[in-house]
Amino acid sequence: MISWWLIIQLFALAVLPLAWRLFRRLPSRGYPLAKAWGLLLVCYVLWLGAEFRLLANSVGGILFALLLVAGVSAWLGRTGLRQAPVGAAVDGAQPPARLAGRPLIDWLRANWPLILATEVLFLAVLAAWTVFRAYSGDIAGTEKPMEFAFINGILGSRFFPPQDPWLSGYAISYYYFGYVMLAALIRLSGVAPSIGFNLGVAMWFALTLTGAFGVVYDLVRLAAIRRRAPAAGQAGLRMDGQRDVPSLEAVAPPRRPGSRDIFPPAAQGATVRSPAVSARVTEPTKAPGWSPDREAAPAYQALPDEAERVGEQEAPPVVARAGMGRAIRFGLLGALLTGVLGNLEGLVEIAYNRRLVPLLWIQWLDIKGLMDSAPTGGWAGGFWWWWHASRTVHDQLLGRTLEVIDEFPFFSFLLGDLHPHVLALPFVLLAIGLALNLLLQASELILVAEEPRSRSTGDSSSSRSKRAGSAFEDLRLGLARFWAFLGHATGMGVPGIFIYALALGALAFLNTWDFPIYLALAALALGAGLARENGLSRRVAGRVVGAGVVLGVLGIALYFPFYVGFQSQAGGILPNLFFPTRLSQYFLMFGPFLVVTVFFLLLLSYGLPRRAVLGHSLQLLLWLVLLPLAFLGLVLGAALLLPQGRALAETLLSNGDVRAALGERSVSQAAALVLQLRVATPWTFLLLAILIAWAGGLLWTWLAQRGTAGSDGNESVSLERRLCSTTDLFVVVMIALALLLTFSVEFVYLKDYFISRMNTVFKFYYQAWILLALASAYGLSRLAEEETRPALALPGLGLAALLIFGGLYYPLLATPSKANNFQSQPPAQAGACPGVPSLDGLGFLCQSNPGDSEAIAWISANLPPTATVLEAAGGSYSPEGAERVSMSTGNPTLLGWDFHERQWRGNAFDALAGARPDAIQAIYRTAGPDELRALLERWHVDYVYVGDLERRKYDITDPVMARFDRVLRKVYDKDGVRIYAR
Repeated sequence: MISWWLIIQLFALAVLPLAWRLFRRLPSRGYPLAKAWGLLLVCYVLWLGAEFRLLANSVGGILFALLLVAGVSAWLGRTGLRQAPVGAAVDGAQPPARLAGRPLIDWLRANWPLILATEVLFLAVLAAWTVFRAYSGDIAGTEKPMEFAFINGILGSRFFPPQDPWLSGYAISYYYFGYVMLAALIRLSGVAPSIGFNLGVAMWFALTLTGAFGVVYDLVRLAAIRRRAPAAGQAGLRMDGQRDVPSLEAVAPPRRPGSRDIFPPAAQGATVRSPAVSARVTEPTKAPGWSPDREAAPAYQALPDEAERVGEQEAPPVVARAGMGRAIRFGLLGALLTGVLGNLEGLVEIAYNRRLVPLLWIQWLDIKGLMDSAPTGGWAGGFWWWWHASRTVHDQLLGRTLEVIDEFPFFSFLLGDLHPHVLALPFVLLAIGLALNLLLQASELILVAEEPRSRSTGDSSSSRSKRAGSAFEDLRLGLARFWAFLGHATGMGVPGIFIYALALGALAFLNTWDFPIYLALAALALGAGLARENGLSRRVAGRVVGAGVVLGVLGIALYFPFYVGFQSQAGGILPNLFFPTRLSQYFLMFGPFLVVTVFFLLLLSYGLPRRAVLGHSLQLLLWLVLLPLAFLGLVLGAALLLPQGRALAETLLSNGDVRAALGERSVSQAAALVLQLRVATPWTFLLLAILIAWAGGLLWTWLAQRGTAGSDGNESVSLERRLCSTTDLFVVVMIALALLLTFSVEFVYLKDYFISRMNTVFKFYYQAWILLALASAYGLSRLAEEETRPALALPGLGLAALLIFGGLYYPLLATPSKANNFQSQPPAQAGACPGVPSLDGLGFLCQSNPGDSEAIAWISANLPPTATVLEAAGGSYSPEGAERVSMSTGNPTLLGWDFHERQWRGNAFDALAGARPDAIQAIYRTAGPDELRALLERWHVDYVYVGDLERRKYDITDPVMARFDRVLRKVYDKDGVRIYAR
């Protein structure tokens, strides 16, 4: 554990200068996110270098990537590392220059409580969950074998794309970036992969909680800074404790000889306002002396240097450490709600097992698996009782059950699967921090309308040529202006655009579902920031769409090698006709967050123009109700009248459970059933529509009046006081996005091989949990402010506290239950196998099958990692332990979990692997000597593994073994395991 802690600290240190500059709008300067940021950048360089065979996937390659990242970080963040003269020309007078300290070091000293809280939280979680994994660390069951196989496959690949251990001859076709990160940490630390797996679970838990802490800290501290900030033009103290200049409006940053203005003064109309730098930039008009070349993108790349010259004057002037302690406390609450809180299913476990409520109530809630065993009379059920919380939402159709997954972060870390949705968590929080930073930066931009060019009206070919040239020039200038605008919005010019795209694009490589979600959050944050100063307009909407397209395209381009070999089972969007979510189950999942959301929206609504909020909300509510219903009507009408609709109905019926439930019903009878189900279960849909409309109405009311103050100029100021501009704005955007995610699965889902909404609910609910947990922590901080009316604060805080304590029941009892009450177990054979506690995830294999365990160790020590080792093939989640060799060594085998491979490769699976099951059968059972040689040659099998599982599965008798002895060379024979070489 110590080695992993040191390595991640080194990664964080390497990117700290860049983080300090990139997140300059955030009070934390990205410090709590630096560990995840460093890990992402180092592993990106390693992956990209290995893809182009410029870097080897080795310790040397990782260290080179680390040094390169550190160098780039130091260069881009050099303003924080170097001493700079303090003093600037004021009213033409040049004060004497003196040397200040290095800004980054000064900031670290001034913000030591934040640094200490971050490091203590990270180390405490890492240590605590390492201990937990020592009691619950078997790499067996659920998805762990698959994940361990990927890690070992990457460790065994010198270059990328890495080999697929479960389909020899092919690369991994999955979003595997998180496994590259795990493999890099394992390689640098030198621990065995079976130990590194469990350390990885603890590391990602610590990174997730630290990231959540950082985001909420920034939100709460920004609110405190705004309340304590002195008025423009007054002297104040910055967050680093140094004395600020009297007013940024009166201070011009020093210019270097030969430097150019960002925009020509005549066209620029630039203003720099306190408390934060605000530039009246973008879309300059044609002014005397202005030439198009001055608006080209390269001229705007001077923006980072401009920012360097302004330096720390961008920090909001506040009393030193204002609100820091409060921000730390609520940041810790944010970590708790995001990563530790459970859903309310734990309370149902108590009620059922202790018979606290009538049994009919439990039956009405209909939690899958809960009533499969009799009540225990205790505080929880049997060993697997904690699993029920991930199946709270239960889809049923006429008595037939369809699987639905509704995991939340603590369940994931309790289960211990290092699946992509878990590995992406720290980087999801990084993306949220970047989106907040983008909103803050964009909220300081004031768009200036461009005067239209004069057009020639002649009909001559010369005039047409001039018009064509003018149109091309307009397009070129428009693109250059937009590129310059986006660079300014990121705060770092062109490097900032690529950095944002790199961070957002990584989500597609980590967990593809997350990429569009957080790309949307970044675009919405940009739009909200622009609308804050410019109001709602087409110009703002154009910037939002353009930024989303640019960041999305760049995000894909920066990871293009991944997409070249990526295949998927995804097959478009299907309508959800039969499965509306029951409100009781939805509330069990999100209850604490829903209560906080309602009271937070009430708090924001107080004092705003009621008619405006109500009118805007009702307009949105009308659309939110009518559009989904119209969509369902169109689908049902098409199914009744059109051939394409009937084909869609056949697709939906390809789910066996749906077909069995509907039986012989006609299409019209099935349509009537859809209407009946929707009428009987409308409450989740209606509640979500109301909450989304309410949040949207608040945003609409506020943003629509920005920049349109009354004649006395006080209307906008009044609204500013009633809604804490940037922080409340960002949190309402997060709430709206989270609720939209859960709203969408009421009507549509992504088509996959399950032909159900199982995975869509899983992925969307997971991200909704993250967004709502962060928003709730901030909402509680707002309700707890002294200015909040007691009539609103007391019931809001009281109800939230009750539900949060109810949600904490789950982690408090599930943790010891999953760890077998932290009972130690001696090894079965003294000195041969680890007992419990142990971080060795393969210790169970040593205990249960020492022959396989020793053979696997021999393969790892003696065979090249690229050698194909044939073993018994098994279906997904095979209880027989199939793929235990490829899983544990990374050596590819002919075929592993077949259904998983089909999910990863989609329609290409049959062409790639269709003949392999028969070939494996023939090799182990029926092939004669000549055919055996031909099969091994055709499939490039280097070694054949024969253990107890192979003997049972393929009925390998002594005559069959004698065939192997005649044809192949035996290289290993111990404890019933033989390994033959071709």
